[in-house]
Amino acid sequence: MKIKTQDLIGSALDWAVGEILQYDTNSLLPQLHRDSLRPSKDWKQGGPIIEREHICLDKFDNYNSIAFQRESTCPTTGRAFIMIGPTPLIAAMRCFVASKLGDEVDIPEELT
Repeated sequence: MKIKTQDLIGSALDWAVGEILQYDTNSLLPQLHRDSLRPSKDWKQGGPIIEREHICLDKFDNYNSIAFQRESTCPTTGRAFIMIGPTPLIAAMRCFVASKLGDEVDIPEELT
């Protein structure tokens, strides 16, 4: 099922991050089992992704939530990514997913 990256949350968001990391030979989380991957909830998992990917954190007051912008632009499209979310980790992981998989992600139905 296709979901807008901006709407990803919970298990669906963590699954999308995991999809990216499983193909990343330089992954910061190779020791984690797929079922224990929770980068949108755990700073020990999401923090290294934020640091490695140069995701910039900033407050977005208009929506009383946190917005995050990818500091560097995507090398293939030259595009910067901005995502909002109820927590810093959720917004940052949405930004990471958008930068790697695009504005929509095909998520397994059991996660939606």
